[in-house]
Amino acid sequence: MTKKEITKIDKLIDVLQDKHEKMDHTFWERSDAWQDSEKGEQFQEKMDAVETAIDDLEMIKDNLKTAFDLLD
Repeated sequence: MTKKEITKIDKLIDVLQDKHEKMDHTFWERSDAWQDSEKGEQFQEKMDAVETAIDDLEMIKDNLKTAFDLLD
């Protein structure tokens, strides 16, 4: 594992954070009725999945940096 590979993980995290931000904006632009509907709930579940992926990647990155002695 190299710092270059850690940077790739950081870039993926950035992409997912941008995606989550856009999804969040879309969600709140919709009506309350849509947010409370089945489609709104499914959309929220997808947003939650993206957020979980971000958190997981952050943890993986930190673990790899520690294991390969790549601390900042």
